Amino acid sequence: MIMAVMIPKAVGLLLVVNTISLLPFGRFIVGPIWLFGLMILFRLDLWEARILVVVNWGLNFFARMAVFGAVMAIFSHADLAFGPNHRPGQQGAVLEEADAINAIEGLGGDCSTENDDDVGPIVAVTLARTRATDADLARLKSFSKLRKLDLSSTLITDAGLAHLKGLKQLETLTIKGFSPPQAAAL
Repeated sequence: MIMAVMIPKAVGLLLVVNTISLLPFGRFIVGPIWLFGLMILFRLDLWEARILVVVNWGLNFFARMAVFGAVMAIFSHADLAFGPNHRPGQQGAVLEEADAINAIEGLGGDCSTENDDDVGPIVAVTLARTRATDADLARLKSFSKLRKLDLSSTLITDAGLAHLKGLKQLETLTIKGFSPPQAAAL
């Protein structure tokens, strides 16, 4: 029977306090409302009411910090996992691009970004004087912003050049010093 009376009183006090705290400068007048509301509704003395107010504010502070920390953790991990320029469905493309960069560098080639700061899309690839083959050119499809490609003195044939069809932004292609396929046996 006592709970049937106390719960509505507590809900009513919380409703009044939360409504007033939403008003401009309401946060400054909520303290006395809490204090006198507890004293009147629950017949508490001043010390008991003050302890309940301090405990409530402390619990609210820690709850806000926990929510803030969880939100910050979500955003910080999302940024690390996807990068600042992430678009949905792009994670597989990022892994494919990383594999292509590793393969090109493994051949002795070089990949460059626009500002040479290793941030941003690959815009230039140099495979000159490497043992790059037609199969290696298939990896270049992951570089959609590629503008410059140097294939000088490589083992690339016309069949390999067919892999470049999807590179719509390719402006410069260097293929001088072409090595015939027989040179691959050397």
